[in-house]
Amino acid sequence: MYIPGGGYKIDNRCESPHHIITDPSPEWDVPNKYFEENVMRQKAKQHISTLLDEMVNAMNKLTMLDREWPSIMHGFVQNTLLDYSQLDLYMKQKIQDLNK
Repeated sequence: MYIPGGGYKIDNRCESPHHIITDPSPEWDVPNKYFEENVMRQKAKQHISTLLDEMVNAMNKLTMLDREWPSIMHGFVQNTLLDYSQLDLYMKQKIQDLNK
């Protein structure tokens, strides 16, 4: 009888040991079902593993941003205040650039 992935098996019911049944065996349908389920489980595990890796990377980035945010915000505020304190000089320079 035919064994998926294993070739053919000699039928023990026959008088001649050389008689081969060529039809697939119905008892092998259940293991094929289990094999397909295992393949699906493996794919699910790989997908979940990938999602977990991405989540860990995102959490590491958030931790880094949380640690660096005070200095980033300080730089934004400092640059904004500096720009506003020199607004008159900036406007004069832009008007001169336009008149050229």
